[in-house]
Amino acid sequence: MTCSINITVLPPDISNLSRVGTTFSFTLQTEPSVTYTVELKNDLSTPSWTLLRNNIQGDGTPVLVQDTNAVSPRRFYRVRTN
Repeated sequence: MTCSINITVLPPDISNLSRVGTTFSFTLQTEPSVTYTVELKNDLSTPSWTLLRNNIQGDGTPVLVQDTNAVSPRRFYRVRTN
């Protein structure tokens, strides 16, 4: 007997973006049983991303993500699921 399971993870729901001084923050709505990683970079042409926060355990509630060192005039963020 063969059994197939398809799991669909929706794109992250990000809201409440804010920058105050050198702190950039946003709210990440988590999904139960999904683990998230947030990474950043100042320039999209650089090959690697810098870890901001990892092992965010989704439980269906929103999580505040803060970058307290957002001193670059522009910065790019990505949220990955693990």
